[in-house]
This record gives sequence, structure tokens and C-alpha cells, in this order.
Amino acid sequence: MSNILKIGEIFDGKYEILEVLGSGGIGTVFKALQLDCKRILALKILHEDAAFDEEYRARFVREAQALSQVRHKSIVNVYHLGVSATGIPYMAMEWVAGKSIRAILNSLDRMPVIQSLTIILDAARALSFVHQHNIIHRDLKPENILVVQLPDPNTPKLVDFGLARVSSLKEQNLTSSGELLGTASYMSPEQCKGKPVDFSSDIYSLSVCFYEMIVGERPFIADTPIGLMYKHINEPVPTIIYSQVDLFHSSLNEIVSKGMSKDPRQRFGSMEEMANKIEESLKVLESNGNRTSGKLIQQPFFAVVLLSAACFLCCFVFMWKQNSTLIQYERDASSPKAGALEMQRDAKYEHMYKSALIISEKNYGSDSSQILKPQDNLAQLYQNQGRYAEAEPLWKRSLEIREKAYGPNSADVGSSLQLLARFYFQARKYKQAEPLLIRALAIQEKVVGPNEPGLAHVLYYLAVNYQSQGKYLEAEPLLKRALAIRENADIVERLACCYRSTGKLTEASKLEARAKAIRGKEE
Repeated sequence: MSNILKIGEIFDGKYEILEVLGSGGIGTVFKALQLDCKRILALKILHEDAAFDEEYRARFVREAQALSQVRHKSIVNVYHLGVSATGIPYMAMEWVAGKSIRAILNSLDRMPVIQSLTIILDAARALSFVHQHNIIHRDLKPENILVVQLPDPNTPKLVDFGLARVSSLKEQNLTSSGELLGTASYMSPEQCKGKPVDFSSDIYSLSVCFYEMIVGERPFIADTPIGLMYKHINEPVPTIIYSQVDLFHSSLNEIVSKGMSKDPRQRFGSMEEMANKIEESLKVLESNGNRTSGKLIQQPFFAVVLLSAACFLCCFVFMWKQNSTLIQYERDASSPKAGALEMQRDAKYEHMYKSALIISEKNYGSDSSQILKPQDNLAQLYQNQGRYAEAEPLWKRSLEIREKAYGPNSADVGSSLQLLARFYFQARKYKQAEPLLIRALAIQEKVVGPNEPGLAHVLYYLAVNYQSQGKYLEAEPLLKRALAIRENADIVERLACCYRSTGKLTEASKLEARAKAIRGKEE
């Protein structure tokens, strides 16, 4: 909208603007006062550039008319569809006093499982209702699910039906890192491919929302919308483990894995079917939430912290700190205070990971990508304990499964190669790690390009591997290239080490001062 409405301004002679509630790519929502009946409402107004675009205008009018015929406790009501004197379409809607799921997650990190199931159940029932009226939301995400406490607690209110939807990849600004990136995080594989979508796309998106609510992070994370779309299309659904949630039951994975199936035909047959599964899970958890048994576990705080640290070691994004973390782990394990307690904890997690792996193999097969999460967790545990003979075949097996599932040159295989290489590096088997990192580098360059920030990680660890073998001349150009991509104190320090080892003392001193300055800014 070229002329932004101001607080106190009267729109279309009927509505006094009270505040801005939110703004998207093609419209803005205001809190407003309807002057003739003194009613507070939400006023959604198209931006001027979208208002005179025939496709956006037609979609806005079509969906407003459809929603005006629908009444449900979990859907924001539409009171009036109008066009201002200047030709701008708008909708007058119910205003509700509540927080979006996004706002709640921003303050809580993650939401309790019982509360999340309650909210998602009502949301699924509402979506089932609108699906029966041939309406598809197409843009489900935490920002578009409000939670109100009146008249009933934890009641969701769904908003923005189709307003932010883009019908094909051609229409999308794929260089955007703002609104589209958030939307891409919840798009179904068929939506990512630009194919026509039906109710099953909403099932996928709602399942992604549910995962993020209870785990506290999205199932797929990437630096760009294209990267997110690639993962939605190709990567397996992450398995929820009991340390990630406040209350665990196997049905949580059943809901997410079925709801997020890559093939729409393998998802729930309808939103009502999904709602029934959610209700079934909710009843089990509510009736057994205070008990601890094989499949239902409430988490002590220390377990959440400890296992989060283990997952941290596995995560590619945070591999910069892995060396120091492993050293600290070894110190803790050997300290007098650790002793029996560390052994008990490790035995507990080993049993948990083995059990999860056995169940996954039984349900999906020994070569299925569904077993990767528990298998990688078990391998990482063995690696942390120095049980290299047991960890190595697990890491190798994970790599083989990913190669078969996603292809030998996929991004997922590149990440698996790095994990296996990091294992060999920790085991002081540098020669075995070297070809793996070289291959991972080639894959990464092909997938993300030569200057992507993520490429700096692979360059860095290949250089570190060379340094560990005394190959400073081979390490130096890799570190220079990594530094050109990303300014990082670890890279600078490693490059300074190369210079010192090759007699370039002046250059080394300058780099060491540079690294110190970078760390000072970080602190």
C-alpha cells in the first residue's frame, strides 16, 4: 500500500484505524473501530499494488466470499467484504485477543505436548470443516494460528486463508529471506514443486506446525527458500526422541511421520482422520501423563540438557565447537565426580537409542531412512565414549542408507560424509577422513555453489585434517578460501597456525590479533 494508513485515520468512511496488527507481502491487517456500531474488529486491506492485480484481487474476493459462508469456533469470522472509494478491496473480520503460536514459541522455546495436542486437534477439526466446503488454507504456519483463552482455554483461531498463497514457483521471489522463507518452512513437497494442491497439503503443513510446537524447532532448516524446498521434497521426516519433548509417546511420531509423508496418498486420508489420531494420542497422554513406562516418558530436566548436548555434537551447523566439546566430555567422564553417574546416564541413553533403532527397523526395514535418527544418535554416543569399533559400522551404514535413498551426490550424503569424517578425525585416522571430506566438499560445491556460507565448514575441516597430518601447504589455500566466505575466529587462528608453521611469523601475528578482536566482539 503506497499510502500507509495512520493511527486515528478513517478508512472508507466507516472504520477508525486503531493499530497495525500485522503486514504481509500483499496486505496489512489493522485493529479498527467500526464507527456505526462501535464494534472492534480486524480490517484486512490489500496493498495498492496487489489491489489492482487481477489475480490477487480475484483470489482475495473469492476466498473472502467463501469464508463469509463458514462459521466455526476456530475460524475467524468474516463480517463484510467491501471495496473502498479508491478501489481497494478489504475484509472486516472478527478481532480476537490472543497470541499466535509463533509469539508463544518465541517466549517458551517449545510448548507442552498436552497443550499442543489440544490446539492442533481443534485446528484439525476446523480445517476438516472448511475442507468440506472446498476451501483449502494453503498457508498454515505458526503465525496464522492464534490461541485464545476465552470462552474455552487453548482455542485456536485460524487466519489468513490463502491470502499469502503463491500458486506456482514461477510467481515466487526466491531471493527473499523474509516472509517467503517462513512460508517455505511449512510448504508440502507438492507445493514446493509448484503442483496443484488439495486438502492433503494442509495436512502436511499442520503436521510441520505440530512438530515445531512440541520440539521447539522446525523439522527442516536451510539458509534459503530453495534449500528448504529441497529438504521438504527429499529429506526424511525427523524422528522425535523423548528428550526433545516434555512428555513422550510413540503416537507423536506416528502423527508427524504420516502427516508429513512425501507422497500425499500416504498421509491421513482426510483432516478428520488426522484429528481422530490426535484425539487418540491426547487421551492416552492425559490418562497416563503422570506415569512412566516403556512408551510414555516424562522428562527430567537434566536429561533434556544432556541429550540436547549430544544432538548438538551431531549438528552440522554447530560443528565449529565440536573439538572443545569432545575434550570437555572426556574431562567430565574421567573426573572423580562423574564416575558412576556418567556411566548410568550413558547406559540409559544407549538402551534408549538401541530400542528406538530396533523399533524403527521393525516398522520400516533395516535399510529405511526412518532408522537414521536413532542410528546416528547411537553412533554419536559410542563416539563420545571412545567406543570407536562400535561407532564406525553405524556411521558407515548411515552413509550407505543415505546414498541409496537420496543418491550419491545429494546434500544429505554430503552431511553424512562429514559426520563419518569427523568420527575418523576424532579417532586420529586422518587418512581415512581425508577422501571423505574431499568428496563432501565436491558435493557441497555442486549443491549450494562455491560461495555459500555452509561451504566454509567443509573447507575448514578439510584444512584441519591436513594440518593434523602436517600438510600446512595444502591447508593454507583452503583456509583462505573459507575466510573469504565467512569471517570466523577459528578459521583465522588455523590460518595463523599455517603461517607460523611455514615461517611467516609477521602474517601469523597479524592474524592472531585479528582472531582475538573477532572473539572480543562475539563476547
